Amino acid sequence: AVDTPEIGAEGYEEAKRFTDTTLEKASKIIIELDPNSERYDKFDRLLAWVWVDGELMQEKLLENNLAQLKYLFHDYLYIEYLENLQKNVTQ
Repeated sequence: AVDTPEIGAEGYEEAKRFTDTTLEKASKIIIELDPNSERYDKFDRLLAWVWVDGELMQEKLLENNLAQLKYLFHDYLYIEYLENLQKNVTQ
């Protein structure tokens, strides 16, 4: 449900750098599958919530304006919270 820029698109390098740095510095990473989501998308990418040292990675990407909510096909975990966060970030 959180979309970052594709390779070569504007913002890709910044989002990649942020993600790489955040994950490399992490002490603990937890992958949480969403019971309301498919496990993989049509490109065979794992669809999961990523917790980095107790913080939701998707939240960090939205807070830093490096991603946006998209492809909301189901009632995913954390969506209501992330929708409110995105509204506040874009205001």
